[in-house]
Amino acid sequence: KYIKVKYQLNPALIPESRSKAGDVDADEETQRKMRELQERKAREAERLAQEEARKKREELERKLKEASADFDPSQCVVVGNLTFRPPVEVLPKTKRCEAQEMKKLEEWNRLKAQKEAQKAEQEEGEEAG
Repeated sequence: KYIKVKYQLNPALIPESRSKAGDVDADEETQRKMRELQERKAREAERLAQEEARKKREELERKLKEASADFDPSQCVVVGNLTFRPPVEVLPKTKRCEAQEMKKLEEWNRLKAQKEAQKAEQEEGEEAG
C-alpha cells in the first residue's frame, strides 16, 4: 500500500498571482495617498490657525503701539538740549499683562480726554470774558 502524504507548503513561499498582488499594492498606495492627504490638510489647518493667531497678535501690538506712542509732554524731562521721555513699561506677552496694559491705556486716554475738556472750557471762558 502506498501512503499518500499531502505536502503543505508555507503560504509565504507560494508566489501570488499578479492580479492579486496588484490589488494589495494598489490598496497600500491608496492608503498612503489618503494618509498624505490627511497630513497635508492637518498641516494646512495648523498653518492657518497659526497665521490667524499671528495676525491677532500683530493687530493687538499695533493698537498698543499706536496708543502708547502718545505721551504727555509735561512728563518729559529736558536737560540742556536733551529731552527724556517718561519710562515705558514693557511687560511679557501674556493675557494678564495685555489686560493690564489695555487698562492703563484706557486710564491714560480718559485723563487725556479730561485735560482736553478742561482746555476747551478754559478757551470758552477766555472768549466769553
